Amino acid sequence: MAFYVTVISGIDQGKVVRIDDKPCTVGRSPNAALSLEDPSVGFEHVVLTGEGGKLFVENLSTLGTRVRGRVIEARTALASGEQVTLSDSCKLEVGKTGDASAKQSGSRVVTLAVVVLLLAVVVGGAAVVMKQRAHEAGPPGIREIHWQTGYTRISQRLEQWAKAGRFDPHMVVMFHEAWRLEQSGDLVAAREAWLDLQKALMTAHLVGAMEPKDTFASHGGNSTTALGVVMGWDPDHSSDDFQFDTDGAYAEATWAFIVQRVLILKKRIDQQ
Repeated sequence: MAFYVTVISGIDQGKVVRIDDKPCTVGRSPNAALSLEDPSVGFEHVVLTGEGGKLFVENLSTLGTRVRGRVIEARTALASGEQVTLSDSCKLEVGKTGDASAKQSGSRVVTLAVVVLLLAVVVGGAAVVMKQRAHEAGPPGIREIHWQTGYTRISQRLEQWAKAGRFDPHMVVMFHEAWRLEQSGDLVAAREAWLDLQKALMTAHLVGAMEPKDTFASHGGNSTTALGVVMGWDPDHSSDDFQFDTDGAYAEATWAFIVQRVLILKKRIDQQ
């Protein structure tokens, strides 16, 4: 028996994947069977496997996965109609192939409605957004897409460090939560969240990427060079360049990213 999984909330709402007898990875990875754009989802968040007429889910991310309201610690069986929560904004729903056609049609209608609503919001609020972004800190030429790229790349590296036991998983959650609050428009709470993470990194050390006594703060200092490259803003370098595709460079970029978000939000709050 084949199953399908539908994204029922978040920016990826309406996406559907069929699951037969091969493992299906879900996450932000472009190689995932169900590739998502939601920044609150892990790079490889869960793997879904059909086996013996049943569907199983297994968590792969330090961000955690919830089924029936509880964080799963092991491979968990799913029934048709059950939901899998990847984050506050992204949920999946399980179904059987017999219902796939109707489900996909309903999803397309919902997706179309969401697109129309988003277009209306974008058109109506474009002037306000442009005015806010014009006052953001950082070198001239930096745009919101650069910050989004930086967030995605840094979060992927943080998750890798956490999986390897080199970085506190709680700080990964703090990083995602601060970004989520900022994207939701709660600027005051977002700035407090970034400040909390900044304070935590003042004493945090990344083994193998820093001098023994260094922390993220002392390692990063006031430099924004690595951040510019990781964000894709620096026209002279690429994030694939060997000198910048290192844990040391990403540690520097992580510190600079957080410091800049704190400064940017303070400016935007003061202008409200």
